[in-house]
Amino acid sequence: MFAARRLPVALRADASRLAAGSPDRDLVLWDTSALNVPDRTSRIRHGGGIVAAAWNPAAVALLATISADGSVATWRILDDRPPQTIVAMPILRDRPYHLAWLSGGKHLVSTTMSGRSRVWDADGRQLAVRGRTIGGLVLATHAWDGAVVVVSHLGHVDVWDPATQLTGTHFLPGRVVATAHSRALLAVSYQDGRIALLDRDLVRIGVIEPGAPAVSLALSEDSGALVVATADGSIAALDASRTVLWRRRVARTAPAGLAVASGLVAVISDEGGVTLLTLERGSPI
Repeated sequence: MFAARRLPVALRADASRLAAGSPDRDLVLWDTSALNVPDRTSRIRHGGGIVAAAWNPAAVALLATISADGSVATWRILDDRPPQTIVAMPILRDRPYHLAWLSGGKHLVSTTMSGRSRVWDADGRQLAVRGRTIGGLVLATHAWDGAVVVVSHLGHVDVWDPATQLTGTHFLPGRVVATAHSRALLAVSYQDGRIALLDRDLVRIGVIEPGAPAVSLALSEDSGALVVATADGSIAALDASRTVLWRRRVARTAPAGLAVASGLVAVISDEGGVTLLTLERGSPI
């Protein structure tokens, strides 16, 4: 399950723009501002193909990407105009694969599959580096304020504050398939099908059994809802009390990407197709 195909997907905080990966490794930009069929606006080609993307949480027109050749770039996305390159950082031989914005969007962190993290400022200057400190391949990199949280598929979690250089290591009880985070929570899907909810001290505060193995997770910053994609092609949403709001099958196979923002759920197929659902009821758009 860990080797399942994944495509980058990022939904802007206001849900008006979606950046979604495609089989040819371009990043397709969609206008999702109207509650109807999404409209393709442009494509981003970057290096050897884009493997990760993240919208800035404060400067909503700013998008960061990583390409397969190890280069990191930021882009300004204004309306339907062509994307404008803001910063193109040097190609890194260790090839970062994961991306997150820190400190409310002031800094950017990139992490390699082996766990090496670098922090950059908005002008592309490298501010800090942390060497490999994690066992197994990195599954995700998250940001809690100014701290970097790196999770491996073996369940190792490394927490690093680049400003203070304080670090911590935690071990989760099982192999990890997917993760998602919000300002208050980290959701972790294990290979045995369980989903654990952890607080910011990485203490478990709840466990969910989705009924089928979860391959992708997303947490809503607005409502605290958890969205779960399972291996049978179904999507389910649970509210903040973890009551199931709805469940809908959207594909015959597991989705390749999942994102949620401002009441909108975006699901990406392994062929790059986009399905939009309302978070409240799971209604197709």
